[in-house]
Amino acid sequence: MEERRKLGEFEIVRELSRSSIASVYEGYQPSLRRKVLIKRLHPQLSGDTEIRARFEREAHALAANRHEHVIHIYDYHASKEMIYLITEWIESGSLVDYKAEHGPFCEKEAIGVALDVLSGLAAAHEAGIIHRDIKPSNLLVSERYGIKITDFGLAQFEGSPTLTQQGAIVGTPAYMAPEILSGGEIDARCDLYSVGVTIYELMTGVNPFAADNVSETLNRIGTLKPPALEGISSQFNRFLAILLEKRPEKTIRFRTTSL
Repeated sequence: MEERRKLGEFEIVRELSRSSIASVYEGYQPSLRRKVLIKRLHPQLSGDTEIRARFEREAHALAANRHEHVIHIYDYHASKEMIYLITEWIESGSLVDYKAEHGPFCEKEAIGVALDVLSGLAAAHEAGIIHRDIKPSNLLVSERYGIKITDFGLAQFEGSPTLTQQGAIVGTPAYMAPEILSGGEIDARCDLYSVGVTIYELMTGVNPFAADNVSETLNRIGTLKPPALEGISSQFNRFLAILLEKRPEKTIRFRTTSL
């Protein structure tokens, strides 16, 4: 059998995904006989100060926010040549995979997702952490624990300077709150707006703001009010409308992550 590649004590079993910044692997920790998830920065980017800082912030955010609905971090390694995170292994994939297999969510399923995500975000916000990239692909499905929030690579700590140059869009535009795109205040309500977009998409099968190009997506975020959903309770439609309110100063989006 071919010998597995290793990162420290962790064995790489197979590559799961690859982006322009990092690769994600299924891994194995022999000492504790358990599967792990490995997120490794591409070696050629190890000298990029901003990307290194994002990896470090992700590690610190996960370590500071140990909650049943947030992915647990096991290890973090940073050297001149190599940076990687080790987190718990979630077998069932993300909500993107789940929706592709099972189709749009009913109200009961959507409420379950919302409760889990809001619970995890409440703990993060209490710790002064804004996720900034809530979307279906960053919400993992655990058969035992429900939804697990992952990928805190864009997280912002209260009182810490932003890592992004002013005017730059960092995150996934179709899920971003209008105030982020207009240069407004970034706080917990930004995450709640993203939860609203995510739940709406899970129930309808489409993101109401996504378009073929970023310019049109930004226009939809600024002007489009998604219609109320049919076949669900007025209370849950009201809940979604509050999350998707474009003016956080008008009440209107919850200041606390409660349902």
